[in-house]
Amino acid sequence: MYMSIEAFRLWRFKGDVKGTILKLNKAFNYCKKRDNLLIKTVMLEYSAYFYESIGYRKSAESNMKAAYNAFSDWGALEKLKMLRVHYPEYLSHEIIKT
Repeated sequence: MYMSIEAFRLWRFKGDVKGTILKLNKAFNYCKKRDNLLIKTVMLEYSAYFYESIGYRKSAESNMKAAYNAFSDWGALEKLKMLRVHYPEYLSHEIIKT
């Protein structure tokens, strides 16, 4: 969790894009090792916001779809609706499991 917070702090307060990407990658790897799906899902959503803000649309789309599918696995129906409303450009081009 610390690494993910540090990554977003670098982005929001310091504007350090390269540092943010490095910290995000470390945080994702840590989540994979620890099998921490909750933090990974939230990180996917917020990293999609980050990548969108810096113009990395493919990364934003990939992370948003992965977050959507993880929220779907949890049965978070209201969250799915919110994501579809706010990010139709990433979530409407293909059938996504619900």
